[in-house]
Amino acid sequence: MKLAVGEKPKCLREIEKHRVLYRQKNLKYVKNNWVFYWRFLCRLEAIGYRPSTISRYYSQIKLFLSWLGSKSLRHVKKKEIESYITHLKSSKRYKLYTMRYHREALCVFFEFVMRFSRMKVNPASNLAVRTHYPQPENMDFFIQSELEMMIAKPKLELERTRRCNFKTDHSFKRKIYTLKMERLVLKILFSTGIRPCELSNMEIEDFRLSDLKLRIRSKGSQQYIVQDRNVFISEKTAEELQETIRLQQGIRTPHSGTYLFIHHNGWKFSRCEPSRIVRYWASRCAINRRVYAYMTRYTYCTRLVENGIDAYSLKKLMGHKQLAVTLRHYLKLTPTEIRKEWRQFNPLKG
Repeated sequence: MKLAVGEKPKCLREIEKHRVLYRQKNLKYVKNNWVFYWRFLCRLEAIGYRPSTISRYYSQIKLFLSWLGSKSLRHVKKKEIESYITHLKSSKRYKLYTMRYHREALCVFFEFVMRFSRMKVNPASNLAVRTHYPQPENMDFFIQSELEMMIAKPKLELERTRRCNFKTDHSFKRKIYTLKMERLVLKILFSTGIRPCELSNMEIEDFRLSDLKLRIRSKGSQQYIVQDRNVFISEKTAEELQETIRLQQGIRTPHSGTYLFIHHNGWKFSRCEPSRIVRYWASRCAINRRVYAYMTRYTYCTRLVENGIDAYSLKKLMGHKQLAVTLRHYLKLTPTEIRKEWRQFNPLKG
């Protein structure tokens, strides 16, 4: 259910209420786990975490405290955290990709608890339970003809759109805006290789017209992800971005904030919106296999590797801190590239 303009989410309203209740509590002597919980959420809001991130911590840590029961947080050991993660895995309610966020939430929470207890080591760090999402051995990607069709299809539909086919000016303008926005999303995903969540979190000030750059604010606190980086765009893409920002002037609402990518009704893009756009235009181009937004990143990486990019440049463009991550996950030769290497280095040319 959508919130009214100016209305806070439920978790933020509860945080406000408990901030008043527990403001005077000295956490060095508190035994109630829930006091730690609410003070931690108040801390996240105070240092500027986004409401969506606070909401995720709100639900994930609440689930852990319910499982923990009456045992004090001050006495939690690593084996209890591992038992909890194992419990989540055995319940089969969460995928491994989602399990990673549960572990990270606990790690950040116990860093806060350690400030007011005698804990010397974070019990949620260096767990023996596997929680990371396994990277597929063979990455899915779009071939060049599919890529070109997906970029050209919205433009073709835009050229065919006429005012006489719509009952009102509003519906006509909405259709024009949606087509331009979705084509721009596809162009940026395919030409920069950014993650879908990075695109949905992009703000207007991240667009730098003079340098033809986009600043990327990476989501999450993983050690292998660069927190801030720049990607390059073409002059044509920059012009389309400028035009899109002008179209947004009449539809922005308090829900839009300063986000760069918003819907025609003024709401910001959710994390799943890039996947919806990719799936929709893939189906319009008669691409019938399973597709998802991360395939644009795999496609970008594959094209770079096929064109002979070195590993260090690939690491920079993909936004990794560690070269090992790039080599392990992304620097993989496609069948076309393997055949090219064979033809070049085969000692018997005949």
